[in-house]
Amino acid sequence: MNTIFYVKDKTLTPPQEQMFKSYPKLVQYLSEMCQRAYRQTKLQRTQLLEEIGYGADDYNSTLFVRSMQEQFEIGVIRNGR
Repeated sequence: MNTIFYVKDKTLTPPQEQMFKSYPKLVQYLSEMCQRAYRQTKLQRTQLLEEIGYGADDYNSTLFVRSMQEQFEIGVIRNGR
């Protein structure tokens, strides 16, 4: 099964769609977006989320990715769909 992650990045002018073949590459790109969107590092953003009650992030950056998904369109393409 071929899985591709995509992000519609509204922090760029003009907005662009980015695609990644691995989850770690997606998290790395979202870290860069976080800097542009919130002027925070991934660590700072995660600490803020934990402080306001979202719970601890896991080793897979699930909390961070879900928080970014609330503001930006992020999805998965499997087998071309």
